[in-house]
Amino acid sequence: MSQVAAMDIGSTKVVVALADVEESGLLRVLAVGSAPNEGVRSGTVVDIETTAQAILQAVRQCEQMADRKLDSVVLGVTGEHISGSRSPGIVPIVPAGRTITSEDVHRVITHSKQIPIPAERQLLHVVPVSFKVDGQAGVTKPVGMNGERLEVEAYLVTGLKSHILNLERCVNRAQIEVEEVVLQPLATSESVTAPSDRQAGCAVVDIGGYSTDVAVFRQGGITNSSIVPIGGSHITGDLVKLLKTTPEEAERLKLQFGSCIPSDSGEKEAVVVRQIGMEKPRPMARRVFCEIIEARAEENLTLVRDWILKVASWEDLNAGIVLTGGGAALTGLDRLAARVFNDVPIRVAKPTPLHGLGDVVSGYEHAAIVGLLKHAQRSALARQEGPEAKGIRRLMNTIGSVFGSKGREDIP
Repeated sequence: MSQVAAMDIGSTKVVVALADVEESGLLRVLAVGSAPNEGVRSGTVVDIETTAQAILQAVRQCEQMADRKLDSVVLGVTGEHISGSRSPGIVPIVPAGRTITSEDVHRVITHSKQIPIPAERQLLHVVPVSFKVDGQAGVTKPVGMNGERLEVEAYLVTGLKSHILNLERCVNRAQIEVEEVVLQPLATSESVTAPSDRQAGCAVVDIGGYSTDVAVFRQGGITNSSIVPIGGSHITGDLVKLLKTTPEEAERLKLQFGSCIPSDSGEKEAVVVRQIGMEKPRPMARRVFCEIIEARAEENLTLVRDWILKVASWEDLNAGIVLTGGGAALTGLDRLAARVFNDVPIRVAKPTPLHGLGDVVSGYEHAAIVGLLKHAQRSALARQEGPEAKGIRRLMNTIGSVFGSKGREDIP
């Protein structure tokens, strides 16, 4: 049995989760800690001290719940500094015509990352998108086939070293080491989609506080990712400004009475608002209240739609659009999304249930932390296995998982 931990540093809060990976491979959640955070915007640290304090508070809460010490975490990263690009790889099969092995697959994926990467950027993932054997396209599992030449088209994910180092520095302030750095949309996708979804083609939209992560999957792997600088907190901000109320009151009203479909509100329904500087609360038409929410939510979804159509077509996404994240909890968001995305299949998804205290991380907002725990689980199982089993698991991870590599520059 081994211990794993994951950390999601968001723009509204930090979440830390601790779990055991049992001998059977079962992932059992032991503790979860969270703390408000205002030191990050769109995945970038804007206040190291504030972020470090939020991390320390979340870590202490998690350690107290588990009565254990955290030593290291798998850390999720996102932000506008993340970049992805396609890169081909090609290797000969010697002697010509022999059976392709897992080592050949490993070699060709390694070759695909032999491109110049700017000194200021760090390679995070190498994700195989598709293989070719002797020019035959559409190969998903080349092991066992015979050929003279093996090719791969890979998706390379990089991030700015300075941004990643700032996040790591904040984590280190809590006496915690960063074991791996993982692209957060990859982690999120694993917790809310099945391999069949990613094989059929889908887009995962994770609506956070101040930004929305978007990732497109085809043929089982990620092909594109981006970030839209709008999230659920922007809706709250609109309500604060237009209703002249506090952020706390606006957030409460949004969660209790908010909807993305104003027409669902009766003509006489009202929302009672406590305005700043006013002694008595004032009522406003709920339909008007919901129109404020609808406007910003539609703007966000429209930006997401426009980006998706730049990198894919609706025909590529047979499994549709998967909405998750804290911002996905808004009533009627699925119906609004169906309108914006031209009736493409829409699903609002919570993360797959985990054992132990899994119910504590079962909400829409926990999709990322659950995915990060799953990645930590996979890494722990690989470390426990012998060399031969590691080789098999390495191949399975490489061509069968949304993760093309373990964090940093490693190929699994």
